[in-house]
Amino acid sequence: MRVALTGAHGVGKSTLAEELAGTLDVPVLPTPGRTLAARGLPINDQASVTSQTLAWLLQFAFERERNSWVAPRTLIDVWAYAVQAAERRELSALETALLEELHRATPLAALERYDELLYIPPRIALQGDGVRPTDEEFQRSTDAAILTALSDWRVPHTVLDVTDRGAIDAELERLRVL
Repeated sequence: MRVALTGAHGVGKSTLAEELAGTLDVPVLPTPGRTLAARGLPINDQASVTSQTLAWLLQFAFERERNSWVAPRTLIDVWAYAVQAAERRELSALETALLEELHRATPLAALERYDELLYIPPRIALQGDGVRPTDEEFQRSTDAAILTALSDWRVPHTVLDVTDRGAIDAELERLRVL
């Protein structure tokens, strides 16, 4: 079982991933952002197209290293952060080429990659943790990029509101029987 959670930062994906992993008895994959941050590389609203390309490769590798898992991040999310990075400054020729390839590769890699893909919309207040930014506009624009990708690329997904305990319990039960 490969269950992935998609959505902007600070929406409750990591918390939900831990609960899902416990229910399904599978590991939670690490997130590329925290891996990059531990290496002192730029992430989130400080990310570059280059750092997000590395994050994309890390996410791809994390997903390929095991057969069953819950991922609190997806290739689509990482692509969305690369798009955000591209909008913040003028790109070099290399960055432009990297972004073009990410845009081409992400839908190809994401389709049929996840047994279940849960989109988590922003419903809870952003909380800083030293890694995650608290800029609500950045969160909204990241979320918009993810939603656009899900729609444009026709990626099957389920919307899950993490503030609705009944919806979470129903989803846990649904996944338990798959």
